[in-house]
Amino acid sequence: MLDWLYAGFRWVYELLFSVTGNFILSAVLMTLIIRLIMLPLDLRTSRSTRKQLRLQPVIEDINRKYANDAERRNQKTMELYKKEKYNPLSGCLPLLLTWPLFLVLFNTLRQVASEQVLLMYQSMACGVVPPVTGFLWIHNIWQADSFLNMPVIPQLAQLTSLAVVKNHAILTPENIAAVRAGYDTIMRPLIQNYAAINNGWLILPVLCSGVSLLTMRLNPMYKAQNNAPPDPNKKGGMNTKLMQYMGPIMSLIVCVSANTIFTFYWLTSNVWELGKQYVLNKTIFKPATEETK
Repeated sequence: MLDWLYAGFRWVYELLFSVTGNFILSAVLMTLIIRLIMLPLDLRTSRSTRKQLRLQPVIEDINRKYANDAERRNQKTMELYKKEKYNPLSGCLPLLLTWPLFLVLFNTLRQVASEQVLLMYQSMACGVVPPVTGFLWIHNIWQADSFLNMPVIPQLAQLTSLAVVKNHAILTPENIAAVRAGYDTIMRPLIQNYAAINNGWLILPVLCSGVSLLTMRLNPMYKAQNNAPPDPNKKGGMNTKLMQYMGPIMSLIVCVSANTIFTFYWLTSNVWELGKQYVLNKTIFKPATEETK
């Protein structure tokens, strides 16, 4: 299944690149296409969240009333769900689809970056100094936007750790072995051109984390959890707070280590999510937001 997804994403990305001739624009367009396809499921999740917020006071009342009778409490809760036609698992479907798509797309863009890096090496081996594709403050889009010891030209450890794509002519064990054998001699001229220069300034990872944080704060569930009065019977408040900030933290960690192409995908996806949440809060789901105040 994942192989089919990988092949499909790869075909779409190459098709977009053949039209745009720009690696970053192709990643942005592919992100928008994916998010448009996922939009019906996103809206379904939002409706499920709205209903959950509306039912939450009733559920809490049931929990208090039957605090010492777990069987009765579960029975009343299920009766409420049946009456309201609410499935607490309905919001999980998009998440179950999002993570496989995320992993496959991450692998797709990582393989594209790996191939471009290896093509750079092969050009150098043939005596041709290839142009290093940059964007704004980023010297090489196939490396991460980070000043944390991220060189412009990939080091030997990066090249020799490239994953081999099945049935692909560029990434083969023989080519990787050749890279390992001749790296110092072949790549030295290109490395010297960018000696002591970091590839970026950590701007894109910080942007991704910041947009993710804003999106989290716009989420009605976040507002409900943080505006609710403290419950002395509930434990793990700090754990809940930490879980709320896992999205922004993970955005920063992933984008610091991923290539710039993937970071643009992630940034575009986060901006889409922020805009979608803002529009939903102001239009369709405004009543649900007001009910939680």
